[in-house]
Amino acid sequence: MIKILVVEDEFLMRERLVKAIRWDSIGCEVVAQAENGQEALEIIHKELPDIVLTDIRMPFMDGLELAQYIKEHYEFIQVIIMTGYGDFSYAQRALKAGVKDYIMKPSDREEILGSVEKAVAVIKAERKKYEEQKQQVKTVTENLTFLRTKVFDDIINGYMVDIEEQNKIVENMVKKSDVYIINSIEVIGQAEQKKHASKSSSDSYIRLRSVIGEYSSGIECDFLISIAHGGLYSILFFDRSYSSYHISQASKAYAVGLQKYVKDKLELDISIAISRCCADIKELGKVYREAAERLKRESFLSSKGVLVHMEEEVEQGEDHLKYPLNEINNVMGMVKAGEREQVAEYTANLFNRISRAKGFSVEYARSICIDIVWVGMKSLSEVNKKAEDVMDGDSNVYMQLSKLSNLQEFIGWITGFLLKLADIIIDQMKPLKKKSIVDTLEYMNEHYKEDISLTRVAEHVHMHPVYLGRLIRKELSESFSDILLKIRIENAKKLLRNINIKTYEIAYEVGIHDPHYFSQVFKKYTGMTPTEYRESLTK
Repeated sequence: MIKILVVEDEFLMRERLVKAIRWDSIGCEVVAQAENGQEALEIIHKELPDIVLTDIRMPFMDGLELAQYIKEHYEFIQVIIMTGYGDFSYAQRALKAGVKDYIMKPSDREEILGSVEKAVAVIKAERKKYEEQKQQVKTVTENLTFLRTKVFDDIINGYMVDIEEQNKIVENMVKKSDVYIINSIEVIGQAEQKKHASKSSSDSYIRLRSVIGEYSSGIECDFLISIAHGGLYSILFFDRSYSSYHISQASKAYAVGLQKYVKDKLELDISIAISRCCADIKELGKVYREAAERLKRESFLSSKGVLVHMEEEVEQGEDHLKYPLNEINNVMGMVKAGEREQVAEYTANLFNRISRAKGFSVEYARSICIDIVWVGMKSLSEVNKKAEDVMDGDSNVYMQLSKLSNLQEFIGWITGFLLKLADIIIDQMKPLKKKSIVDTLEYMNEHYKEDISLTRVAEHVHMHPVYLGRLIRKELSESFSDILLKIRIENAKKLLRNINIKTYEIAYEVGIHDPHYFSQVFKKYTGMTPTEYRESLTK
């Protein structure tokens, strides 16, 4: 049976989770329950549950802190979060804490069972894989080729069953003169294929491995093909007598040729990361993980097959990631102004820019999307609309984002959200626009003598300065500063009729404290200096 720990500070809710759901129907049992995260830790140390079903808001240690601790110390435990708070910042933190699912309260039995069933499926698959690996260790001695593959799998994946025995096997199978190049291989769209795993997709994976073997059999050096962390890899064994240049060129030629061969045979695009040269077999796992991580990043940035060489530096934009707070505010201003084309272009440029920064990751892209959605939802509430109005009935942003596999999908998803948001806000705000413009002009005409700014006027009409500025330009075809100057000049023209008031006094009277600048802008708008204009009135 799969062991479940329920963590919930509300007694009635905890009792409902424990007793009202038939856990045995999916092969599970609740082995313990806790009121808070601190109590749960004590139980985890003792019981080692397979699944922890926990609330977020709890005393002493909340659910997210508990999930983070589990991720760091008990990675095999599946954590499912339940919460009644629709705060997207929680979803962002849950993502970083390795939470497997995120359930919104109130939720029915079927939804809870469905979430737990997914976790059960993962656990059973991992157990099955572990049992298969133990069985393989017993029989590898009967097949030298299989044995070598298994040894390298253990080295690369980082789990050797018997290190001393493995070292003896390695000494007998690996030439001390070998230098290794490992290639991390990923099918474009592989993440989507995994979500819809079926017998046919599994057969295709086996066929791909076979085709890679066919191609590799024609190269000049020894090779090995296997699976690590769910992805294919191939190792090329070069003799140390080869120069580093020869190894580098041969590795590139192999990767380029393999991409073409797979495309011709299976009509599949694959991405390949060529590792740096490795002379110590103990370092092979580290070298592979570096290549796989780079490949994950580069594949995310492209919807086509990529080829990455770890010996070559990748050109990146900014030195470090900077949180795009100003950019998020800017794009929300465009949304509220209904500037659809600008929203799409600005959003694409934003994600393309941050994707080139050092430290960028898929997780960072997801967190930025969640932040944008959170700001968007606040704007939605201002026009009395709900999340369901823009999310097509599915407000679980965390789950929607987890289905996206590359940068273009992220850009498409967040742009679609912002455009829907723009349509709803603009539709709701049509009656308010005219009133806002009227109130703005009235305030400017009443206070033009003062040192007023767009921010000050925006506060008066209860709008964001960026949005008000865009609205003024869109509705009046002029900027805020141009309209303010015109108001000041028109009032200056009236004062110039009084010959007893000096020109510099008039400048101060209309809110311009630099007489020279006053003369310049006056001539710009009237074609005459203040003195010339006053003289023209007497003719």
